[in-house]
Amino acid sequence: MVDERTNLIEKEEKEESGYFDLDWDERIYVSFLWLCTAGLCTMLSWVSARQGRLGSFAVLTVLSCVFTVCSSCSMSGTKVTLSSLFTPSRRTATLLYLTSLFLLFIFGYYRTPDFLIMLTYLIFFFAQAWFTLSYIPLGHTTCASCCRTCCSLLPI
Repeated sequence: MVDERTNLIEKEEKEESGYFDLDWDERIYVSFLWLCTAGLCTMLSWVSARQGRLGSFAVLTVLSCVFTVCSSCSMSGTKVTLSSLFTPSRRTATLLYLTSLFLLFIFGYYRTPDFLIMLTYLIFFFAQAWFTLSYIPLGHTTCASCCRTCCSLLPI
C-alpha cells in the first residue's frame, strides 16, 4: 500500500514537471547546457554591439533570454515554469517582458534603424528588471519607494 502511494506521488510529480524520463542529474546537465548556450549568445551579442551590428545584437540578446527560460523549464518542468510566469502577481510583468522581447527580435531581425533597436532594447531592459523584481517579495514596492526617495532628493 505504501509503495503504491509512493509510486502515485512520484508519477504526479513527473506529470506536473513535464519530464517523465529525466532524473535530477540529467535535468541539471541539460539546464547547465542551456545556460552555457545563453551565456555564449550574450557574449556574441556584446561583440556584435561593439562592431556596430545592432540587429545581430538584438537577435542574440533575445535568443539568450529564450535559452535562459529553457534552462528554467529543464529544471522545474515546462508546466511549472509557465504557471509561475503567469501567476496573477507577475502576469503584467511577464506580458510586458515577452512583448518587449518579441519587439526586440522583430526590430533586430528586420534590420530597422539603429535608434529604434536601441529604444526597444532600453524598454526591454527595464521590462526585464521589472520582471525580475516580480520574483522578489515586495520587490516592486521597494523599487518604487527607492525611486520616489531618489527623485525627492533631486533639486528641481
